[in-house]
Amino acid sequence: MSDDRTPHPDYPDRDSKGRILPGHTGNPKGRPEKRPPLDLSSPLLFANTLISIKKEGKTVEMTRREALINKMFEQAVQGKVTPMRILWNVFQEERKVLQEAQQRVQETLHRHSLGMDISDQEWMSAMRIIEAMDLSPYETPALRRKRARQAQKRARE
Repeated sequence: MSDDRTPHPDYPDRDSKGRILPGHTGNPKGRPEKRPPLDLSSPLLFANTLISIKKEGKTVEMTRREALINKMFEQAVQGKVTPMRILWNVFQEERKVLQEAQQRVQETLHRHSLGMDISDQEWMSAMRIIEAMDLSPYETPALRRKRARQAQKRARE
């Protein structure tokens, strides 16, 4: 029985059966230090910082997020699958958010048209969503096409 507690020739803190010897520890470095809490403002600040990049020979200012998405789009066009998947997920998530926002605006406008009470905060929120999406709830498909043509014309200039 005493030979069971003889140190292993390759591992001095283990016995011949691989068990830890008395007076030794299986965790020599101890418990790891606690990590500081993640600061969520840093990634947002980082992603929304404007940078200048060269694109097609011109210097363009855009956010780091836009630059990253542009780079991923270029890689996806080249046939790389991972950027394709990531972009697909980003676009699907943005589509969901857009649909939810449009639904909230439509509900608010419908309640307003029925003469129901709407808080100022709710009304301002709906107007900010309309402004942010650059859409008018009263806009017809013909008006949307006209605005798209105008935007393309401005882009060419």
